[in-house]
Amino acid sequence: MPTIAIIDRFPILRTGLMILLRNQLKKADFIEAADPNGLEFRQRRKNPDLVILGLSKRRFPDFETVLGQVRATFPDTPVVVYSESLRSEIVLSYIRLELDGYVAKSTDCTEIVRCVGDVLSGRRYLCQAFSDAILRAIYQEPHPNHFTGIANLTYREFRIACQLAKGKSTESIAHSLGEKHAVVERLAVRLVSKLNVRNYDELFSRVSRLAHYD
Repeated sequence: MPTIAIIDRFPILRTGLMILLRNQLKKADFIEAADPNGLEFRQRRKNPDLVILGLSKRRFPDFETVLGQVRATFPDTPVVVYSESLRSEIVLSYIRLELDGYVAKSTDCTEIVRCVGDVLSGRRYLCQAFSDAILRAIYQEPHPNHFTGIANLTYREFRIACQLAKGKSTESIAHSLGEKHAVVERLAVRLVSKLNVRNYDELFSRVSRLAHYD
């Protein structure tokens, strides 16, 4: 039975998220707190299997401090960021920290459910809203000296790369993007070759690093 820890400054959001996830994950156990210190107090027996870190726009400035506390307390536990902000510079700062899941609070509530399921299964998750924020940063405000390798991918290939990194099939990607399946298959093979990766876990890491700049 997995234990899921929820950290968010707003009690009503913690409660709502627990209700949502409990309806989908019948055997899961939940603990919640406003900050990592409160979570440590509540969880004395074992580490949680997953930490969901809820962030508001006002919470961003101390995010790295909060994440550091979580990782110091539960060093082997995967972390999902559940963020209110979709500003490109904030999204990129999350990506640089190499978390296990990225979900926007503005997305459909089923998105966080899918993310939790994937991360508990050992996969990473990047929601479409975060992918779009990365695309805006890269293609609307390009930084060619910082986005290593991005010049090798077209906008179309990058969108497909983000979908593949989330574990979607080429057939479902073709449907969601309005492309022919054969076209997506061909582009997928091409971009994997361009990025020199062996599997989709490596693809996820490479897509994340494309958004990494200082």
